[in-house]
Amino acid sequence: APATRLTLSRVRLPSLVLFLFKIPIIASVLFFMAMGKKATCRASFEKVLERYYFDSSRVDCDDVFYGYTRPMRHSGWVRGAVEIVRAMRDYDSSDDARRLDIPVLILNASHDKIVPRPEVENLQKCIPHAEFQTISDCGHNPHEEKPDVLLGMIDDWLKRNQKAL
Repeated sequence: APATRLTLSRVRLPSLVLFLFKIPIIASVLFFMAMGKKATCRASFEKVLERYYFDSSRVDCDDVFYGYTRPMRHSGWVRGAVEIVRAMRDYDSSDDARRLDIPVLILNASHDKIVPRPEVENLQKCIPHAEFQTISDCGHNPHEEKPDVLLGMIDDWLKRNQKAL
């Protein structure tokens, strides 16, 4: 098996920032300073849509804005977000992935700017029975941008692998 490490640690941060991120109150302040009101600002959100969707006209932008910013209107959201990032940053799932002994479907959107194709290909290398498929003309959120295509791909894959599952 290839010596591949599956983590979410694409971003290389200075040692001091990493150290400070381990202190919850400081991590919350740093995160809030970085996000601030930008997270719930409609103009900033429009730029986010450009990163997450290949064609944002396929989704109801008002619904998406409300859905994604709703948690940010509650106290404690910054701390929760920081804890998620901290927990995921150093978790290496390579060994878990290599132990999978059932068919696995890995889907990647052709225009995903959040999870680059090489990372998805890395995942495929770690999983012995993985099948890789690409959703064309789609960004990071195929469940919102192309739900019928996504469900069709999953349904076809499940039918082909029914006995093995």
